[in-house]
Amino acid sequence: MAIYRKVEGKKASLLMPGKMYFFKYEAFDTEYYNKYPVIFLLRKRGDSFEGIDFHYLDPERRIKLFENMKPYFSTKDITEKTILFVRKFRTIIQRSKIFNWEQKVF
Repeated sequence: MAIYRKVEGKKASLLMPGKMYFFKYEAFDTEYYNKYPVIFLLRKRGDSFEGIDFHYLDPERRIKLFENMKPYFSTKDITEKTILFVRKFRTIIQRSKIFNWEQKVF
């Protein structure tokens, strides 16, 4: 889970679950982290948020995950306005064996 309360610089937009975001992240408590995550935001709680970090996954798993996510997008063609139906997708992840390896990302 990432904390965004001490954000420096200009805030580009409000964080909305189901949207994809790219940002710079600097962790201070570990040497292993993704400095430039690309995430689908799943949940926002106060100063924290959770998301699926596509840069954390190898390319083969990114493609597999993205293909499995397609039925949960708001539009057939992926555009800036496309939103992931987060509640439906989270339920599927929790119940499906297809996503066992993705669960480790959360």
